[in-house]
Amino acid sequence: MNRHNITCFCALLANVVPLSVFAVLSAHNAHIEQPPLWIGVGALIVGAALAFLTHLKCKDAPLPLFASILIAGISKGAFTATILYYTNTAQPWTQVELANQALLSCGIVLLLCLAFFALMKIPTVGRHPQWFFCPIMLALLIAAIVLLIVYRNAFFTLLLLHLLSLIFCFGARILEFDEAQELRFNTLVASYFYACFLLVVALVIICIVGDGDCDGDCCDCDCCDCGNGGKKKKK
Repeated sequence: MNRHNITCFCALLANVVPLSVFAVLSAHNAHIEQPPLWIGVGALIVGAALAFLTHLKCKDAPLPLFASILIAGISKGAFTATILYYTNTAQPWTQVELANQALLSCGIVLLLCLAFFALMKIPTVGRHPQWFFCPIMLALLIAAIVLLIVYRNAFFTLLLLHLLSLIFCFGARILEFDEAQELRFNTLVASYFYACFLLVVALVIICIVGDGDCDGDCCDCDCCDCGNGGKKKKK
């Protein structure tokens, strides 16, 4: 039981840490230049290829699998930076402030994961974890979405994305499995499924927000040069 909890916690760390670091760095640079979405796509392809080779050749070794999850975390960080850039949610924050928000959201999610592990020690919960944790995770997800809609800032965006990482990793943890190898594979599949989901979200946001349409003054969009040397704005 403890070994499986450690595996799940390490998979969660491998998701949220590179996501936060790469998202903070890229989102800060997005004030000057558009974040490189292609880095996320490239990392996703490389990580998926590594995961496939690992599963074929050395599926009993945990380190290559966690390395694949780390690469998936980098790809999710690039997609997150793209989302923050096109929705302008990172614009008011400096790099230090954004890093603090990412650290705080990471800490909340990791503490929630440890609390879930503690609750699983209760016999009734441990026997039927799906029935107990699914409503809790659904309630947390709804609360995070509502807070993001109300406040619409980078902190709640990162909190929602980290919470989704927890749901994917812990969901793989409470599924029925027989061996640690199966749990590692489940967390790996969940991580890449989530990365593909974020890629789709980023592309949809680019299509909706980044099409250059402007309903108001030209200087409120990025479709023209206002002639004052200032930075262009996104609608």
